[in-house]
Parts: sequence; C-alpha cells; structure tokens
Amino acid sequence: MHDLHASAHDPLGCENLTQIQYARLCWDAEADQREIQKEYFEKRYGEHAQAMQKAYGLIERAGKNCSSWRAWCQKSILSNLQSWDGGKPEKPLFRDNHLEKNTVGKGSLAVSQYEEAIRILEAEKDKADLAYLGKLKFSTKLAVNPTDIRFREESNTYGDRIMEDMISVRYGRDCMGLITLFVQYYEAQEQGLDSRELWEKIEVLCKKMMGYYVPIAYNNPDTDLNCVDALTRCQLKDLYYRCRAQRLKKNKNAGELRK
Repeated sequence: MHDLHASAHDPLGCENLTQIQYARLCWDAEADQREIQKEYFEKRYGEHAQAMQKAYGLIERAGKNCSSWRAWCQKSILSNLQSWDGGKPEKPLFRDNHLEKNTVGKGSLAVSQYEEAIRILEAEKDKADLAYLGKLKFSTKLAVNPTDIRFREESNTYGDRIMEDMISVRYGRDCMGLITLFVQYYEAQEQGLDSRELWEKIEVLCKKMMGYYVPIAYNNPDTDLNCVDALTRCQLKDLYYRCRAQRLKKNKNAGELRK
C-alpha cells in the first residue's frame, strides 16, 4: 500500500491517519511512514487492521482529485457551481486538467469507491459487534445512570471507531454524488436537454443530506462549535435552492404561456 498523503486534501474520508502522520513527521522528518501506518492500524483497529487498511486505500483513491472538485480557489468545480445562478449557463463549466476529460465518469468512480469502502466498514462493524456481544454481560437490575456508566466502561471500542469512520465516509459518498449530479445538471441546462430526471435525483439526495448531521466543525475565526446538516456542510445548499427557484420560475412562466 502506498503512502496515504493524498487524504490530507480530502475532508470526506478518514483524516485521523493523516493528522497522526503529519504530527509525527513534525517531530521526526525521517520517520518511516509505513511504520507509522502499521502502528496506527494495529492500535486503532486491532484484528480489523488489514481490512481497514484496504478501506482507507479506497477512500484515498476516491478523494485523490478532491482539490479539483471542492477547493475554495476559483478553478474548482465547487467554486464554479457556486457562482452559477441555477438557470441556463452562458458558458461551459470550467474544469482543471485533472477533470477536463470525463468529469462525470470520474465523479461516479469516486462514488463507487466510497461505496466499496462502506461495504468493508459495514462488514467489519458486524464482526466487531459480534465479538462485543460475546463478552458483554447484560444486567436488567441497574438504574439508568449506572447502566450508562457501565456501558461506557465496557464499550464496543473497535465497533465504535469503525462506525465513526463510516459516518464520515457516507458523507463523502453523498457529497461526491451530489456534486457529480450538479455537473450533469449544469451540462443539461447548458445544452437545453430535459433535466427532470436529474433534478429528481438531486432533490432526493439533498433532502437526505438535510436529514442528518455532520460531526462538529470549527468555525473560524469564532471559537464556537457548530454541527450542521450534511447539505450545508458540503456547501451546495445555496445552489440547490437557486436551481429550485429557477425551475419554479420556469414552470410558472410555462403555465402562464399555456393560459
């Protein structure tokens, strides 16, 4: 497995390893990254280490072009979509040389890689749960607070860690899926094609992402902490409403013309 440095640019996967690698390299620039990775997977995931290493590799590959998709510079797909009013575009959507050819295909491939990683995580979570159930001693005679304390003291360590990763990776999959759909929708609007089916997919995914939260994020320069819904976090919520407004306006105008 190659070095996982690319995930440093990917907020849609598991960042723990990247942060640990960078912290270790700050102390020792000659540190062996493969040894750092080996230690990380063994200590964090125990008997699930090998499978989790495979999942991380898929996550890294899915996010390797993340800067081209979602950087804040004016050359990213995200920045160009954010400057679009949701109506008929006046010019083609800009892509950098990483995404110039087959943008939608590359986005779809990334989604499938996230999906494959999720299947691995789900399988390992099931294994961790079964191991946990095998050693857990249940009691129905304790009050609520002591039960909560006991549950935390005898936690499903590996299962909980894998579930934490799964939340992040599911968000990554949805985020990549949505931005890919918006690229397709932009092109359909530009070419005057029927976009109803694409819009239905966008609406379903946007409503799904408004229905769950992404773990806490820091909000600079303030010191407060925010936990926002996934659609807000992926920075495409405003675009969703702009496109929706344009469709409503178009449908209203079409209805008036038929009167």
